[in-house]
Amino acid sequence: MISEDKYVTLLKNVLKINLDNNPDQKESILSSVNENQYIVAGPGSGKTTVLVLKILKQQISTICEYNNYNFVCNIKKFCYTYKELIKLKKEKKK
Repeated sequence: MISEDKYVTLLKNVLKINLDNNPDQKESILSSVNENQYIVAGPGSGKTTVLVLKILKQQISTICEYNNYNFVCNIKKFCYTYKELIKLKKEKKK
């Protein structure tokens, strides 16, 4: 499992996401993947961001385990919607 400090640093440096701005989101994102959570929040409060970053943490941890913790960050872009994904694919083809 990737350490909390390494994951927070990765988010800050690569994805330009600062978890210190919202302690409740940080707590949810950094909690155990095996822990159930019930998140209630209003529109635009970051529920999708919490979910995606929690999944990303699990995926990075899985990659670390398979590569004996020699993880090199190759994350270049990150998107939430299918529309953004199509746009990224078009940019890649150029």
